[in-house]
Amino acid sequence: MVISQVFSEPAPSATLAERGMLLDALKAEMTWADPGIFADLISRWLPIARGEPQAADGLVSLARCGSPHWQATTGLAWVEDLIGGCYRALAGRCWLLPGWLGTIRSADHLDQTVPRWRRMVDGLAAAGDNRAARLQQAG
Repeated sequence: MVISQVFSEPAPSATLAERGMLLDALKAEMTWADPGIFADLISRWLPIARGEPQAADGLVSLARCGSPHWQATTGLAWVEDLIGGCYRALAGRCWLLPGWLGTIRSADHLDQTVPRWRRMVDGLAAAGDNRAARLQQAG
């Protein structure tokens, strides 16, 4: 890397191809089927997937397709069920979960689900997830 690149590109940036993929992913989230239609399937899948980091990130990906209110209610309940108290198995091993929890908090749709959100953030932080600990500190 040339020293001029260090100063002109202080942070990682997506290439044109990567930007296209990110836009495709965002478009897919916005046009995907309502996650609620998968409720029966998800209820059967949750006990099988419990405590698996990849399953948690997959469920978060699905939940992000729902409205902010749906994510803060049903989506949050599904993810808590998937975690099933297995915070140690997930802490620091989920790519999407902590960021999604931060997004839900900042979207201001938690109302009745604040205790559930706090339980999840506190459980992950207590198990050593640094991103969850930052969410605790932020409020």
